[in-house]
Amino acid sequence: MIPSDTVKLDLPARPEYLPVAAACVTQIIVLAHHMPHLETLAYDIQLAVQEACANIVDHAYGRSGEGRIEMTVRLTLRPAQLVVELYDTGEWFDINNIPAPSTKWRGRGLGLIRRTMDEVEYERQVGGNRWRLVKNLEHPPAHR
Repeated sequence: MIPSDTVKLDLPARPEYLPVAAACVTQIIVLAHHMPHLETLAYDIQLAVQEACANIVDHAYGRSGEGRIEMTVRLTLRPAQLVVELYDTGEWFDINNIPAPSTKWRGRGLGLIRRTMDEVEYERQVGGNRWRLVKNLEHPPAHR
């Protein structure tokens, strides 16, 4: 493996494609087979990526099925990290003004993403939105 491997996907913003995004992340993590706690790390990252993509489908595009999600997954060895960037052209939201969850299930996704990843960024860019999710692979996952 070279010091930085990058994979790019361009997916329809529909719920049935969320497992494709998660599977891609899992396969990239498998390449880091020497990392401790690999199964837990893979689960955490899959969960966060699927949740971020679900938020794009539900909120950025309003479940219209007409948008796209561009995903870039980069594995680096020094530092040992997995970086996932998600781009969409849907509606923007202010990540700092998300109200507390209003029901048992709705509104908990952002908290889940923040708990499972080491860094979470969301920003409006020219022509769209960008999520940047970073997981440090050398440290054991935090207990939730």
